[in-house]
Amino acid sequence: MTQARFVSQIAMARELCQLDNNGKVIPRDKQTKFRLEITTECSTDDKIIDIEFLIRTEVPLARLNALASDRERAATVAFLVAKDCIPKLVKQGHLEIYRGIQARIEGEEMLSNVEEVYDHKENHILNEHLAKQLSEATSKHRASAKKFEDAKKYLERNLDSLRHDPIRARQCAHFLADCMQNSGTPFMSGWNREYAARLVGNVNDLIKRKNSSHPGYSRSADAIETILYQISPEKLWFKEPL
Repeated sequence: MTQARFVSQIAMARELCQLDNNGKVIPRDKQTKFRLEITTECSTDDKIIDIEFLIRTEVPLARLNALASDRERAATVAFLVAKDCIPKLVKQGHLEIYRGIQARIEGEEMLSNVEEVYDHKENHILNEHLAKQLSEATSKHRASAKKFEDAKKYLERNLDSLRHDPIRARQCAHFLADCMQNSGTPFMSGWNREYAARLVGNVNDLIKRKNSSHPGYSRSADAIETILYQISPEKLWFKEPL
């Protein structure tokens, strides 16, 4: 058996829109459920397991009538996910760590406001199957992180000569862009999509240019440097790493 610590980021919980059967957002005044996702980290002392994933849940709005604000609702629902749902998920012996774990808050009674906390920490015992799953996922994430750093370094060190090896330059740019677009980090999906496209576009522009002294070359190189400075390997993935 393996003991792991689960840390749920209560303060960073994010309300999600309720969707109809066609995937369209239901107007706020017609929504009947409160949907939320929360980031949770699972790690062991030796870091053989060190991974993050999203947990999603939904609660009928009727159970939240005693809560005055969306902030209170989010904090209360997120705390119940961390306190009540995670132990049940761990007992199942398998976690769907990509695309978000679906959790259910049991009961039908009205929910009362809880004292707002930044995060919630609990230790749980993992069975052999779950420990193996999470340790293997951690290894994959670390391998992808190394490839991410290698691709960054190649582009950073060769901005003046990407045209000499366009295949490798494009491979590095597309790998970084794919990692950015597969990120599960809350609130960052729009930024990642936009800057992933900019990174690929500017790398392609440098490959086409022959004169590194041209102002257009400098603009593209500066744009690439700025993006590379701002990005880092993912720890929270929307789908299995590349």
